[in-house]
Amino acid sequence: IRKPNEGYNQYSFGENPIPIEFDMWLISQKKSNSEFVMDRYPRVKFNSLPAGMAAKEWANVDLSVKVLYDSTLGFALKRYDTVQDLS
Repeated sequence: IRKPNEGYNQYSFGENPIPIEFDMWLISQKKSNSEFVMDRYPRVKFNSLPAGMAAKEWANVDLSVKVLYDSTLGFALKRYDTVQDLS
């Protein structure tokens, strides 16, 4: 059973899927003071796609991504470091 949400996306890949570029955000765990860090990579591409994933099973998958420079935005990585309100 899925929790209430805004929906989902479903993707199908053929025999030789071609990795596509996507915008990736990595968000750290909250620190004890509730601060956290977010990293944005506007252009990344998987070097390969995981295969052989079985239904209803956990899996450890090694993934590698290639980070690309975004000439429109002018960066390859932008870090957002949240700071706790000091007031």
